[in-house]
Amino acid sequence: MNTHDLWTVSLEIDVALERLYRWLTERFEYDRDVEGTFDVLANLKRGHRDLIQNQRKMSGFKGKPLLRVTTDPDEIRSLLHDAEVLQNDAESLDLLRAIEVSKSLENAAADKVYNSVEGGLDPIAASVIEKLSRDASRCCGILDGLRARVLGMVS
Repeated sequence: MNTHDLWTVSLEIDVALERLYRWLTERFEYDRDVEGTFDVLANLKRGHRDLIQNQRKMSGFKGKPLLRVTTDPDEIRSLLHDAEVLQNDAESLDLLRAIEVSKSLENAAADKVYNSVEGGLDPIAASVIEKLSRDASRCCGILDGLRARVLGMVS
């Protein structure tokens, strides 16, 4: 296990998810409900990106880790790679696979990043982490609802 700066890892994950959700919004534009769901998720990640960037500025981020998280870098890299592969494999894209990869990234953000902070958090940073963690769970719930809807259409 290595330690990495919390804001850097969080930003990488949220940027990858926003990019993935924006791409999925375009990919599934023929289904207004699916398109709308991915658009909501992309906008949420955009808000996270702005929030994280502001937090980095407020905490004086100069490239050195301020708040450390213990993560398995290979696991995070693998999940980010899955998001890229999904976007590069447009011809055989399956909506259920898109949901699965998105949910894996959301769960990794919550479990491997937000819940593994080492060291003390100031009250503002703590509230940002709580929001990011809560929103990751919310995104998983939205993705579960979309998955159930898709499976209901298939049955």
